[in-house]
Amino acid sequence: MIGKRDSLAAKVIFIALNKLAQHDGKMKKSDLLSALENEIEQSPSFETWDKETLKHGKTRWLSSLEMYSHEYVKGGLLIKNRGIWSITNKGRDALKKDPISLFNDVRDEYKLTMNHLPEEVIDNEGFSEGSTEQILVNAYERNPKARRQCIKHYGTSCFICGFNFMDKYGKVADGFIHVHHLRPLSKIGENYTVDPVKDLRPVCPNCHAVLHKRDPVYSIEDVKNFLL
Repeated sequence: MIGKRDSLAAKVIFIALNKLAQHDGKMKKSDLLSALENEIEQSPSFETWDKETLKHGKTRWLSSLEMYSHEYVKGGLLIKNRGIWSITNKGRDALKKDPISLFNDVRDEYKLTMNHLPEEVIDNEGFSEGSTEQILVNAYERNPKARRQCIKHYGTSCFICGFNFMDKYGKVADGFIHVHHLRPLSKIGENYTVDPVKDLRPVCPNCHAVLHKRDPVYSIEDVKNFLL
């Protein structure tokens, strides 16, 4: 269940994506906003509260559109470049969902991208890993879908020390945890399919840092023994 403002944003952005899909995939931002205003005024899917909010708070809802659409950009559904908004193939596929379901999926995906180590890279396609990139240390493409399945199986408590962010910090930290790759990806040298249950473990940032304190990395059992 989401609030009124989130619901309004979900419906507005959904219409924006549809408009882009109907106009060869891209539009000038100014043209898109005009099309949105006309659509919203005539659409029966918007309640009186929605229309009044949009009518009397145009600057506010335009700002909200910018803010919320950032999550769709990060999710790979939308591209914004120099005043031109474009829908991606992933965005077109997402239009099969209803606005609220899509909004919730995008929000969940966005939260995952906020919960990774500085050296991690979030990849949105498949579970394949392998291409190296220099970001403080050598890193590999990691997929939020694999991360999500790992957490679904093991939970969000550290697999090594048992620390749970929500227990310590409350709701603000709900779901926060790092995910560690057990297999030494740097030694594989080619793409492979990640098994979220066999290859990944949820760990807190401290334990994760200790795991990577040497090369090759310490094992889960090694770091557990350090705490004895």
